[in-house]
Amino acid sequence: MLQADHLFRHSPIGIAAIRFDGIVRDANAAYCALYGVSADAVLNHPFTDVLPIELREQAMQDHLRFIQNAGEQECECEIKRSDGSVLHVQIKSTRVRCAEGHRWRIAYVTDITTRRKMEHDLELSRAFSQSILDGLRSHICVLDEQGKILTVNQAWRDFSNANRGRREDTEEGTNYLDVCQRATETAQTISKNNEAQHAANFYDLLHELISNKRQYGEFEYPCHSAKERRWFLARAARMRDTTPARIVVAHDDVTEIKLAQEKLETTLHFTRDLINA
Repeated sequence: MLQADHLFRHSPIGIAAIRFDGIVRDANAAYCALYGVSADAVLNHPFTDVLPIELREQAMQDHLRFIQNAGEQECECEIKRSDGSVLHVQIKSTRVRCAEGHRWRIAYVTDITTRRKMEHDLELSRAFSQSILDGLRSHICVLDEQGKILTVNQAWRDFSNANRGRREDTEEGTNYLDVCQRATETAQTISKNNEAQHAANFYDLLHELISNKRQYGEFEYPCHSAKERRWFLARAARMRDTTPARIVVAHDDVTEIKLAQEKLETTLHFTRDLINA
């Protein structure tokens, strides 16, 4: 069986035993390597010696408070190594009581530089993707495999904010299938058969996309308000090669096209009437 001292010495996590007064009484090789110093520069020295001068006083005060209080401590911070390079580390600390009765601090230091870089790169990627979505005029949302809204673009938010009765449609976390179902029931209750049918059709389309029975669908529908007549083209597609499934929904305002078509049809009817008169 491996002895505790062997595990301490060879642990990939940096471990240091720090006395109540801040003096490091023991530290493993991983701890010294993280700070880029030798064991001689750590052992029997204040733990703050490996920190930038401007941070040492505050770090010692935090240490003394930790020794006196209850509970554990966890934080993330950047450390500047002796060669000038910077690492992002996670430090977890716990207290133990030594034979003399004093409290000591055991600090566990883990290098999370790679993880933080990956998180940073992922956040930049998400921000870039969101900026692309926000630059589109279409009202766009992305759904998960249950129909829950994961993200929406600015055009979607703007439309919903201008139409307060639809504000719940903009909220990340809302289930868009439920929104369509409620719209169907509401339209049926007030005898708006066309609106009920459009909502039901869109519900069926989303359900088929989520269940992978189809990859794409679209249809046109009216969305009139008390002040104006409006039409939208609804499109929804299942994203390829994504696990778990993701559904992109887009609503495009086609009111100008519809009004132009109506005007053209009216002109054609008027022309025919003149010819036939």
